[in-house]
Amino acid sequence: LVIKDINVDWSLSRITYLVSNGYMDSFTEVVIHNCHRHVKVIDILSRLPSIRCITLVDSGGGGEGGDHSSRVDALETICAYVGNMPSLTTLDIEFDTVIHGSRLSFLRALQHLQHLRLIGFDLSEGITNIGCLFNLETLHLCHGNFFSSPSEDVNQKYLTDLIGLRHLKKLNLEGFDCLSEAGMAWTHSLEDLVLKHCQETREDCLAAIE
Repeated sequence: LVIKDINVDWSLSRITYLVSNGYMDSFTEVVIHNCHRHVKVIDILSRLPSIRCITLVDSGGGGEGGDHSSRVDALETICAYVGNMPSLTTLDIEFDTVIHGSRLSFLRALQHLQHLRLIGFDLSEGITNIGCLFNLETLHLCHGNFFSSPSEDVNQKYLTDLIGLRHLKKLNLEGFDCLSEAGMAWTHSLEDLVLKHCQETREDCLAAIE
């Protein structure tokens, strides 16, 4: 299921009918663009029994326009609804409006996640919530997004909370500045590691990776 339209009323009424009558029970993958416009739709879709993969993309809100606060509220509500989908194995979120990392507490309910990609979160807090996702195999974290870099750097001590992710094979970090061995020593068992826009990385960080 791919939702791109901007006619929210049409989407809500039609999808409510389809979900209520069981016509979408076999759907396993959902992709939603402009997702801040589809908050109620996502609430309805969270009740589907077979959803395994969901991709949420929201664009056009990178600026500080008058609707910034309402957009943030909508995206935070969406995250809460995703927390009602414990059967998910893949979650891909790309927001160009930055959400505070404390909202990532919803991840704790998604214990079957194997693949997680998060773009558009202030990760100076919240990484701890990922540490309990013991089935993760791939993880992509971006501190902020292409449009905005949070004022506070990621405290690399929070990365050590991921040490229990024993099935993790691929890690992609973007915007994590000042990394050192203290934050990266746990990554020695990875098969694939990508560091992008990670400024002022210390040499001992590379030693930890080896």
